[in-house]
Parts: sequence; structure tokens; C-alpha cells
Amino acid sequence: MNPAFVVDCSIAGQPNAPGAGISGNNIVPRAYEPTIHPTAKIRVTLPINIGCLGTRLTAIGLILLLTAAFSSAQQVPSGTILPTMLDNTLDSSSTKPGQKISAKLRQDVPLPNGQKIKRNSKVSGHVVAISGGNPVSITLQFDRLEMDKSPVPIAVTLRALASMEAVSDAKTPANPNSGYGTTSWDWNMLLIGGQAAFNGQRVVKSQDGKVVGKVVEPGAIVGEPMANPVGGCTAGANEQAFWLFSTDACGTYGYKDLTIKGSGNSSQIVLQSPQKIVVRSGSGWLFETK
Repeated sequence: MNPAFVVDCSIAGQPNAPGAGISGNNIVPRAYEPTIHPTAKIRVTLPINIGCLGTRLTAIGLILLLTAAFSSAQQVPSGTILPTMLDNTLDSSSTKPGQKISAKLRQDVPLPNGQKIKRNSKVSGHVVAISGGNPVSITLQFDRLEMDKSPVPIAVTLRALASMEAVSDAKTPANPNSGYGTTSWDWNMLLIGGQAAFNGQRVVKSQDGKVVGKVVEPGAIVGEPMANPVGGCTAGANEQAFWLFSTDACGTYGYKDLTIKGSGNSSQIVLQSPQKIVVRSGSGWLFETK
């Protein structure tokens, strides 16, 4: 960003010194021109009229203002679905509290303003606690999202979790015995949760045949989140990215007796089971921002 003002704070630029921009107050041409932040798109008019110290203080204030505006512009709206694949393996017998964990987006995520969070953006967090009692539990918190290489704070809940095997199954044709066709656009795919993606028609259909989403490309769908009363998931009004998940996916898939529990009003995710918990890298995690 090109500065909208230039102030000479050298000896020659001191008040009333020879060569000062304007005698007595250090103002130079363009000092009142508006500065426009390229991302936050805010306009600031910056008067410089209290000497070099004031200039430095005002410039610092401007930087802080623009930083705050940039952070605000980067906020992820509540209810945004983040379909990810876990990078780490979680094991209740060996994973430790404080351990860093991460997952990556598996498709572009559309935002209401027309922008997108790019595929492979990283969602990061840490292990909060491990309990080896009855039930066994792993408490997690994911609190940062990489957007255009900049970290953005987030708070998420876990809408659905699918094992590595369930993810693998969803990547293959629903009926491979009928042939694989010329390309993956010829496939019909059974999504995690029971809906079906008809790639050739570019539509997603529910179990009763209703169109509930669109195929962006094979293995990447979008649709409005559907309520799942059994799992406790609510509906949404905006189109979201679901990757290989059904638009009504809710709970766990491919795991025996593993459940997702909330943790009060916090942003922590609790995985609970009567036996040892192992969630491998390559598993699918469907986050929803709070």
C-alpha cells in the first residue's frame, strides 16, 4: 500500500528548519489525501499537524486501525461449514494434552460475500484433555483458520466425523460392478450419511429422491445444511461446502460406540467412547463455525 502522506522528520524537516515541508507544522503536500486499505476497503483521512511526534503516534494509530479493520474483514461467518481431513492420528492411550493438531479443507468453501476459503487451507488446534476412565474421552479445540496465508481466529463445533475407511468408500462409485465409465463424471457416489451424488447430472439427492445439493466436481458438493433431529444438527439457510458428506450428515460414521459431545458453551469438542479411542489421520471432520 502506497503511503498517502510523507513527513520529513530529519533535521531539515523540523519545525521552521530550512527545507521543512510547511514551516512550523511539518505538513507536506498530500497529507490530507485519503488512505484506502486494499482488503478492508475502509477510507481514512489522516491530518498531520502536530509535529514529528504526533506524526509517529498518528501513523501508529492508523496501522492499528487498519489491522483491526483487516481482522474484522477476515472473520468467518457463523454457520460456515468447513469440510476437512485430519492430519494427525488421535489415540487415547498415547495422545497428550497440549499436542498440536490440524486438518485441511478438502474443497473451496463459499462465503456469503462471494469470496472463498481456498481448498487445503489449514484448520489448527490442540488437544485439551485426555480421560482414560469410563467413558474414555478426548477433548479438543480448533481455534485458528489459515485464510490467504493469514491466521484467523475461529470457534467451531463438530457436526460430523467419518473414519478413514468411510472417507475412502465415499470416494468410489456407488456400484463399481457397473463399470467406472470414461471419467469420474460418469460416477454415482454414495455420500457419508446416505445421500447420493449423481456427477453426470451435477445434483445431490436425498434418500427419498429429492434434490438437496449440487456437484461442483466429483468428490465435492455444495448444498444448504439440512436438519438432523436424531443427531442434534440444525438446518442452515446458506449454501455450504460438504465435500464427501451428505447435507444432513450428523454424528459419527465408521466408528463403533464413538459419540460427539459438547462441552457447555465453550468451543471444545469432546469425543467419547466406552473403549479406547483411535481416530486416524485421513478421517473426515465436518466443522461448523459458531
